[in-house]
Amino acid sequence: MDDYDEYNEEYIEEEEDFHVGEDVEDLEEELQDEEDDEYIGLEDITEPSIMPENSNKIKVTSKYLTKYERTRILGARALQISLGSPPTVDIGNTTDSYEIALLELQQKKIPIIIRRYLPNNTFEDWHISELELID
Repeated sequence: MDDYDEYNEEYIEEEEDFHVGEDVEDLEEELQDEEDDEYIGLEDITEPSIMPENSNKIKVTSKYLTKYERTRILGARALQISLGSPPTVDIGNTTDSYEIALLELQQKKIPIIIRRYLPNNTFEDWHISELELID
């Protein structure tokens, strides 16, 4: 018998000693003990937060919507509307998607968040309702 056969025999013996059911039961017992100490279940979460952690910090960038952000937002929102997204404002007889996006921007109802990146690799998220519009 050579070294290769001895290695295979040891490996097979180790496999035979491994029983999934016992290990799972032990793990379940450990988890149950931990759950008794500090359990936070889904029922404890009342309202999920979709905002990043740093969105509530004091903002350092300008509170004004730039002409580049305005253009990008209007274009993106007009595209969404033209592809069937429902408008968030009363549109009356308007059928032009750009005009509807412009109405939404004027009423600050566009459901888009602007992410402004900072030099230190962090960012600020601004809702349209937080920004001041310049005509």
